[in-house]
Amino acid sequence: MSTVASFFAEFGRAFSHLIVWAYLLAVASFLGQSVVRSRAWRNLLAATFSGANVGWRDAYGATLVKHGAGTFLPMHGDEAVRVGLMKERIDGGSPAAIAATAGVDAMFDVLLTAALVGVSAWLGASVVDWHEIAAHPLKPALLLALVVAAIVTAVVVLRRKAKGLGEELNQGLVIFKHRGAYTRSVLGWQLADFALQLATLSTCCSSHSDSAGRSSASS
Repeated sequence: MSTVASFFAEFGRAFSHLIVWAYLLAVASFLGQSVVRSRAWRNLLAATFSGANVGWRDAYGATLVKHGAGTFLPMHGDEAVRVGLMKERIDGGSPAAIAATAGVDAMFDVLLTAALVGVSAWLGASVVDWHEIAAHPLKPALLLALVVAAIVTAVVVLRRKAKGLGEELNQGLVIFKHRGAYTRSVLGWQLADFALQLATLSTCCSSHSDSAGRSSASS
């Protein structure tokens, strides 16, 4: 058998137990995440630059490029790409203010992650191995010290470089100055993104379990 034929034969065997509907639903849910999350960011930008015409398609395109850049850019360099792209699309938009809106957008993920970690710990399924920490307390202590030192250093450097940018950074937080604006125009889209993440995970897990069941039954 030729190499090409052998490759396609292995490919077919690898995906012979694929649940098509679950796979397609997972792909649709994954693609939908960029749609709803870019909509949330677009609303943040529109509130920040009330006099500019902020298009959703521009925010969506920048979000897609961000996801692609994130595969090879370290240290959240993909966010810099997203901010740079939107700067060219918003008349009078400053990089600092746009970056502030990206920070507000990311803060939802930080708070949600912290909440999920807390709930998992409360349910007895903590992601932290406390027994391992108790057995070897020096390693986490050193890691914590390095993290704190890195944060302090970053704050000092940013304070020096951010002189004169206070007003522009505060502009990115203007949505919180209007009661209910964030809840009405941003939070719902971010929650929809979280729901789509759960849907993607659920369909992937169901597809995997069904495939494993079929494989064991056939054997």
